[in-house]
Amino acid sequence: MCVLYIIIGSFMILLGLFVWKYKFIELIANANEITNRSAYAKYLGINCLIMGSLVIIYALVNLYVYQLEEALSVFGFTVIICLCFGINYIVGKKFRKE
Repeated sequence: MCVLYIIIGSFMILLGLFVWKYKFIELIANANEITNRSAYAKYLGINCLIMGSLVIIYALVNLYVYQLEEALSVFGFTVIICLCFGINYIVGKKFRKE
């Protein structure tokens, strides 16, 4: 299960790099709703980088330190993802048209 988390975290880091460096916000958001493309791309890219890094760190800690059973592992992964997406939704509102 931890290998899957590492793969997901790596994908999120790559997604964050593409969004941040190349301004590919169309991958995640509707481009017509965004007021400031460059600021939103930077914010969203950094958020994806942080989220991917947290998932990889969680997987490594889970693998080597705690060795949690699968149900607790999935619960922790879900909490990390929900917190990061929730923060992204709340803060990202300032970049969208009303």
